[in-house]
Amino acid sequence: DSEHIAFLLYWLSACVFCTRSIQVPKYYYTLTQCLHLRKKVCLSKLLLASLYTCLDEASESLFPETGPRNHSSPLWLLQLWLNANFEKKLNLAPLRTSITYNLKGARLAALTPKKQSIDNFAKYIKTILSFEGFSEDLAPFIRPNLVGPAWLQNQNQVGHISREMTEIWFGFL
Repeated sequence: DSEHIAFLLYWLSACVFCTRSIQVPKYYYTLTQCLHLRKKVCLSKLLLASLYTCLDEASESLFPETGPRNHSSPLWLLQLWLNANFEKKLNLAPLRTSITYNLKGARLAALTPKKQSIDNFAKYIKTILSFEGFSEDLAPFIRPNLVGPAWLQNQNQVGHISREMTEIWFGFL
């Protein structure tokens, strides 16, 4: 039990929340115990809060007084979201076109430039600033031609959501 909890704690720190330190933060311990006991856990709010905190730190580091620094958080989540939303507008292509990706997440990750630079990030910002109105491209998960499991493809209109659908989405949110 203790080895599994230690593994989960390290995994959350290193792979999900991407902390800078080699030391494992104690504040993930309660979450780790819940995962170990197979309790239902809603990670979405925690991931989003962690991402917002990192973006706040990143915006502060743009000022000359603080200077650039390494950031920790699930920035991978932001990158996947940007790739999902702006793949067509930015003409993104996987780094290795010879590979067929069966998972959408793996393909989206392959769209991320390996060279980290301000110019790569600036492309996304310029694209966002160029929008004049809302288009279907900006909501990749509510498209009529959405590919995925049946529960994801369902038209989840207000007032027409089944109890089963509510439980599935509740698990994500």
